Amino acid sequence: MTGAGAWLTNWSVAMSIAACTPPRGSSPQGGGGGKPRLQIPPAGAVYHGVHAGAAGGYEDRVDPAALDAYESAVGRKVAWVYFSSEWRKSRAFPTETAAWIHSRGAVPFLRLMLRSSLDVHVVEPLFTLEAIARGDFDDDLRAWADGARALGSPVLVEWGTEMNGDWFAWSARWSGDAAPDQFRRAYRRMVRIMAERQAPLSWVFHIHVPDAEGERFERYWPGDDVVDWTGLSCYGPQTPTQDSWPDFAQTLDEYIPRVLALAPGKPIMVAELGTDVRNPHVDPVRWATQAFDGLLGNRWPSVRGFAWWSESWPNDDRRANDSELRVDRAPALAAALRGRFATPLLLDRPILRVGHGE
Repeated sequence: MTGAGAWLTNWSVAMSIAACTPPRGSSPQGGGGGKPRLQIPPAGAVYHGVHAGAAGGYEDRVDPAALDAYESAVGRKVAWVYFSSEWRKSRAFPTETAAWIHSRGAVPFLRLMLRSSLDVHVVEPLFTLEAIARGDFDDDLRAWADGARALGSPVLVEWGTEMNGDWFAWSARWSGDAAPDQFRRAYRRMVRIMAERQAPLSWVFHIHVPDAEGERFERYWPGDDVVDWTGLSCYGPQTPTQDSWPDFAQTLDEYIPRVLALAPGKPIMVAELGTDVRNPHVDPVRWATQAFDGLLGNRWPSVRGFAWWSESWPNDDRRANDSELRVDRAPALAAALRGRFATPLLLDRPILRVGHGE
């Protein structure tokens, strides 16, 4: 079932759950000031999300046309739209982007990216772990939280994305041996500062799977009281030339028990997944079919949401080497996803509850 029929079914399921399920998934340390809160879906149900990017690879640029193209390709709406709040450009809450997402009936899901440039494998000169943990940006964080509160929508937010990799500046590779401790202190400070502003935020601790060599995500865990969801990135090949990648199902089979041992009872999302649709070494239909057979077949009952990274970006000056993960550019993949997504257990509207951080 797709289209209007599936939407009505999901909405009926959502309303019945909202009416009878005790509040869950409230933001750490309270907060929200009576604003709507995003709730954890019922057993077996999974939120449907997307990063609806255009060509170019600028992660703060999602737009309605790109979202339309994705939703049309897969035949379903989304419960959240995932994008970056880039402090290299502005420390203000991205109200304009978040507002149009909210107007579409979806929840804005923001990667809070405190970085000075898009460069990876570099030392961060300004937004260091030490400076964040020390409170240098508290006023900016308060203002950002005030913007989120004024939106009138629940907001999913993460900071320190994929800290157990070796590419972002907040990893130990670029922030030194003290990085895990500084990361935990910075994360906790951010949550506390924003909770004081009563913003309706749900916090995500977002790791990459697999860990980078010599890393373990457990070292960075900031505590049960400051995390609502745990998130994972798990991709197929992300470029046309990549010739090896982790097996999706086997990787989640290995890592989800570790996540649950660290954070029992916390819902899990696959915050980022996707595969290059032009890579000659992988059949994108087969890759996606395996991934969604597991995600929508209750292979991992604790996984309650996902977001496809639907974007294209350049890797060098040759257009032939551009990465292409947009589903609407691959008709066979789109058809396969329409088939897999034709289930009322895929939630394309958020379940909300007004509360005070119970």
